[in-house]
Amino acid sequence: MYTRRNRFIMTYLMALLKGPYDLYWISSVQNEVRRNEKKGMSGFLTSLLVFCTLGLYSIVWQFRTSGILKK
Repeated sequence: MYTRRNRFIMTYLMALLKGPYDLYWISSVQNEVRRNEKKGMSGFLTSLLVFCTLGLYSIVWQFRTSGILKK
């Protein structure tokens, strides 16, 4: 089962903290997908790739994760 997150709080923290919360959010969602679906890499590695590519990998990550969650 996936964790329900408050959208208002999530949007507020993303606007307020910009990068750090985005990386935390990507990491936590990726860890949850990996734990439940047994697919993908660790959340830390995903966050590291997003950070090193200046956010470009987040586009790839969103498409891959949405494909996994759609099934």
